[in-house]
Amino acid sequence: MTARLVSRTTMLALIVLALAAALGTGVASARSHGFKQRFAPVNTAIRADGNSVGAELQSAAKQTDAQLAVAFANLATRTANLTKRLSALAAPASYATAKRKLTLALLAGAKDLLAIAKAAQAHDANAARTSTKRLVVDSAKIRSTRVALAGKLGLP
Repeated sequence: MTARLVSRTTMLALIVLALAAALGTGVASARSHGFKQRFAPVNTAIRADGNSVGAELQSAAKQTDAQLAVAFANLATRTANLTKRLSALAAPASYATAKRKLTLALLAGAKDLLAIAKAAQAHDANAARTSTKRLVVDSAKIRSTRVALAGKLGLP
């Protein structure tokens, strides 16, 4: 009878451990799903912001310095706001590093955009050119880090 009691106790302990593991996985999955739901609109906004930056760069030659200063200052503000929105999202540990990299890349992009706006305001073509080159490099980082994080979450 003692052997039977031990085996029942052992079996019960194994069942409890299996349930705990399954529930733990469910909690992690729920956290990931919650992060995905919160990140999705930010991801969409980052993509739209990138399209706006690209369009502004393509039309820059047709604009005055004053127009460029306003346009790029507005883009810098939008990108900084996206950085804040992303930074405010709590990410599960499995996404924290990717989220941090994307946040830093967005911050660099916002600084580049602001530098372009200031260069246009100062009528400094060399500074604008240098800042634009930095923006191209940082935009590639934004895109690659965004695509990596979105891909992990199953987002476009």
